[in-house]
Amino acid sequence: MGGMIAQELAIKYPGKVKKLVLGVTTSYPKPEMKKVLNNWIKIAEEGNYKKLIMDMAEKTYSEKYLTKLRKYYPIITKIGKPKSFRHFIVEAKAHFSHNTYNELLKIKCPTMIIGGAKDNIVDKASILELADRINNSKLLLYENSSYSVIFEEKNCFSRIVDFLKIK
Repeated sequence: MGGMIAQELAIKYPGKVKKLVLGVTTSYPKPEMKKVLNNWIKIAEEGNYKKLIMDMAEKTYSEKYLTKLRKYYPIITKIGKPKSFRHFIVEAKAHFSHNTYNELLKIKCPTMIIGGAKDNIVDKASILELADRINNSKLLLYENSSYSVIFEEKNCFSRIVDFLKIK
């Protein structure tokens, strides 16, 4: 939800936000995102931590990254289980009420928009839409990456840091 919250802050407090980075986010949840979130909510309500972690990984990472990660599923799915899924469910449901589409033009600061063209959660069209509707934006769209583009693309962090430097 970080990108969604950042949009709200930049819209409501334009004088306070000097630069903005929006990574793998959208102005409102599209049908595919809703489908993924509803599935995660259902799994969380069942209390099936293993299934939730595995499905999240499968939707979040690219196939290239998953080939390395899958061997760790037996370990990953046994650590970090929360006492309750309540917070996860509340946050997942909060995505459904986010909609800044009509207000994106109010974002005035230089904005870097990052996405992966093969994202299973935030589709390419959503990333392009943000770039189109936010003036003074710079688009970083990685054609072979997914939702985890920021972690998978070697130059992504350095490009973010360069963008955020005060000149």
